[in-house]
Amino acid sequence: MIRESAVVGLPDEKYGEEIHAFVVLKSAHAAMGSIKAEKELDAYVREHMSSYKVPRVYHFIEALPRNAMGKISKLVLKEQFCT
Repeated sequence: MIRESAVVGLPDEKYGEEIHAFVVLKSAHAAMGSIKAEKELDAYVREHMSSYKVPRVYHFIEALPRNAMGKISKLVLKEQFCT
């Protein structure tokens, strides 16, 4: 279902920072819709992780930004979604 993902903290007025997960779905699952995928993913994560580690927001995107070395650029994610 998930090809790759990244998790970053974005600024939040109430908490200071809020956990956001950026998810790239496999092509077969991308067509099923992000609402269904989000519900399934959230249920799975809540079952396997502590409540304070569960992302508050899921973003389904086509591809994660990468730097010249091929690593996921979390700084670019923060800049794109912080506005």
